[in-house]
Amino acid sequence: MVATQNAIRDLSPSRNFADKVPFLSWEWLSSLRDANLLSIGYFGLVIVPAISLIIGILKEHIPLYFSDLSLPPVLFFIYIGSLSLSISHFFNDVFCPHIIKKHGSLDEYTNCLAKQIRDVSAITEASEELVREKAGVSISEKIPDASDDAKKVIAEAIGKVLLPDKKNQGATANYLSEHKKRWDQNNTCLPAMRWMISAGYLFAFVVSIYLLFRQLNVVSNSIW
Repeated sequence: MVATQNAIRDLSPSRNFADKVPFLSWEWLSSLRDANLLSIGYFGLVIVPAISLIIGILKEHIPLYFSDLSLPPVLFFIYIGSLSLSISHFFNDVFCPHIIKKHGSLDEYTNCLAKQIRDVSAITEASEELVREKAGVSISEKIPDASDDAKKVIAEAIGKVLLPDKKNQGATANYLSEHKKRWDQNNTCLPAMRWMISAGYLFAFVVSIYLLFRQLNVVSNSIW
């Protein structure tokens, strides 16, 4: 039991950035994929072409009033930023390993494994109690003259034969260690793809900062 607790504790994520997020891990990218705010990129992909289409229709059918109308430059930056964000979102969702996508973080994965271990332990303990109880009843029926101590010894012997070897439970630590390795391998796989996705998010972020300062500059000039 102590070995199991130690193994579960060893599964807790490292607080060192280089260990936890080696060159932007899938676990880190998963947190971005689940951020609803970043889904605004899909909106930009739809609204900017729609505005461009409307401008084109107005210039074609009502040239007298809309011949000089053109797509504002700011919408171009919104579009390319949204495109970069959407592509990153798409590849993040497609290439993210299933284990990372399902659990999201090592903490959640650890909790899931710990729950499975606790469930198995509870079933094992219930099985032990049931086997001993059944063995005790059977011994009392077959050997009614045996002493209580003798019945207890025989029941324990039967339990050891019928129940899994206690030593096998020591494999729990190895089980957890193997799953930790599995998580680490999935978390750091496909480095080129992780770099590309991260670059797409970074580009969209830079565009959004540019648009923010551009708008602040417009507001500042209008005031002063």
